[in-house]
Amino acid sequence: MCDSVRPALLALLLGAALCAQAQDEPAVGGYKLSEFPAPGAAPVFKLLEAGEAPRRELRYRLEAGSPHKLVMTLRLSLGVEVDGHGAPVQRAPAMRMVFDCKVTEADERAARFDFGLAEPPELFETEGVAPAVLDPMQKSLASLASIRGHVAMTSRGVVSEAYASVRSGHDQMRNLKRAMDAG
Repeated sequence: MCDSVRPALLALLLGAALCAQAQDEPAVGGYKLSEFPAPGAAPVFKLLEAGEAPRRELRYRLEAGSPHKLVMTLRLSLGVEVDGHGAPVQRAPAMRMVFDCKVTEADERAARFDFGLAEPPELFETEGVAPAVLDPMQKSLASLASIRGHVAMTSRGVVSEAYASVRSGHDQMRNLKRAMDAG
């Protein structure tokens, strides 16, 4: 990262971690964060209910050219550690994004689709979130409006390829991207 962005980002993360109220390890979908598979590990599936007979394998059958909506809700937590000393994990507000998707290729084994944000992202579950975390997130929502990309997935719903880009005219986003590329 460039020299001017790194200290500001570190100060923001430390301030957010220290200002927010500490809580137990957050859980998402009934799992603690420490129970999630490591990045790059095989996906984990949990059968919630077997359903009634006759049963058949669950497969997504998508047709090329068909439009779909995808609603993605992100629930995040923030942990900071510097030189082995960390602050308690803090909850961030949840973010909901609605995407328009169009299937570009499909067969019985897999599908590929393009996506783009359909409406502005929204923050919710903001009660108790420190202003040091909430304010920057609210200000950055507009920069997400240009999210576009494509995904390839198997008929079982396992993503085999994903690409997303964010185009922004904001100098702040451009500088952050440069800093991340340099680091």
